[in-house]
Amino acid sequence: MKRKIICDILQSLTLSLLFITIFSTSTSILGNVPSFDSSIFQIIGKGWTEGILPYTGLWDHKGPLIFFINAIGFWLCHSNIGIFIIQVVCLTITTYFTLSFYRRYFSDKQSFTYTLASLAFLSMCTEGGNSVEEYILPLLMPAYFYMYEWTQRWTNHQDSSHHHRYAFLYGLVLAFSFLTRLTNALGICLGALIIAIVLVQHGKYKELLKNILFFFAGFVVLTLPFVGYFYSKGALYEMLYGTITYNIGYTAHSSAGFDSILDVIYFLPAYSGSIFLIIVSIITISCDSQRKQSGYFWLIISGLNLIFFINSFKYNHYAIITLPFLGIGLVEMKYNLSKIRLISLKRIIRYGMVCFFIFISLGLFHEVYQVIRVYNNRSQDIEACRTISKRMLDQKKDSFIGYNISPSLYIHLGITPACRYFFNQDWLIRNNEDIKPNIIEAFDNANVKWILVDTKIWNRDVRRMLLTKYTIYDQYNEYTLLRLND
Repeated sequence: MKRKIICDILQSLTLSLLFITIFSTSTSILGNVPSFDSSIFQIIGKGWTEGILPYTGLWDHKGPLIFFINAIGFWLCHSNIGIFIIQVVCLTITTYFTLSFYRRYFSDKQSFTYTLASLAFLSMCTEGGNSVEEYILPLLMPAYFYMYEWTQRWTNHQDSSHHHRYAFLYGLVLAFSFLTRLTNALGICLGALIIAIVLVQHGKYKELLKNILFFFAGFVVLTLPFVGYFYSKGALYEMLYGTITYNIGYTAHSSAGFDSILDVIYFLPAYSGSIFLIIVSIITISCDSQRKQSGYFWLIISGLNLIFFINSFKYNHYAIITLPFLGIGLVEMKYNLSKIRLISLKRIIRYGMVCFFIFISLGLFHEVYQVIRVYNNRSQDIEACRTISKRMLDQKKDSFIGYNISPSLYIHLGITPACRYFFNQDWLIRNNEDIKPNIIEAFDNANVKWILVDTKIWNRDVRRMLLTKYTIYDQYNEYTLLRLND
């Protein structure tokens, strides 16, 4: 037994190392190419190790845990290789849970094949790596998989008992999401609510109370250290604003915005996990009267996730949290096929499964092609940054900020931003107007020597303020370099 566990861990480690090396282009040991979100997390994480406090020193609208993870990476290796190591560890745990889950229902060969399919699906959502969602998977996978086992006991044996230690795990998931991106806990919280309702229906009030207490204990044990830390630094309000308050307006403003069939095609691969579980759940409800409750349970959870994705910004990495849906859907489909008597219907479903796996395989090859493109374009980005750097003739490159530029520019230039609002400022204002006075005040007080503008400043108030204090020093392609008036 121990030998098999060790073998599974080694397999998971090998697959994870290969996956992160190939697909996490923003941290890969092959030569990283900073992506948008990953650059922000690396800049703030590295800044934290140098004494620059998140939110008050460098700002983003994510919870502090993602910055802390990146800070640990820089603390370990003084470079993003430390982040690479953390990613490999997290994905190894995720892959091990996935492989172990499949082994409960399939043969060893099938389990390994389905694990590879899960990683192929994950490649379609990675978007350069070092994303918030990949770090929550080691908690999310066992949480969803236990929920699935609970639904089987509930539907097959009318056993609704739920062990409180898993409620503690659900609390950890909510805390991790609160400290990174709150909506990642949507499915788990909905599942926990349904479980609570079932416990009430069965009169298991003591068990429910114990589950509630352990749920809150899981939330508090991870959240409290961060709340206490930022309170001690006098930055709790700033942390809560960046983590919650700003994102209320951001979420309300977000929309997938399908303008054409091409938008739907772009959206489809990453969210195929949710769509797959929705289809499987409908088949379960239609074909297996004994397991209808399980079908409704997973239809509600996967359906709500998909509705959220459709009504949010169209970012593939949001769908990373649906990785467990693929495994649950495959196991459910196995039970469905055993219940269906019509040979023709079974054949149609099997053909559909084959097409789905071909679809995932094509998505994998497309992502490999995208990785090659990213590395091929890397030299152009570096050359543009070198040109910009040379045009800042004096030695005050530590007094530099970009306006509406990608945060990856700082990584290429090796510069720490001189103002806490350091990327796509107009975009931040568009998504929540409340932040505009803060950005104007920060730029007005900073007196940064150099400001690099990408294309133009769209916000009139910001443009008016900057052009009274700065003059155009140079231009390069779409960039305009402003210099502080003497």
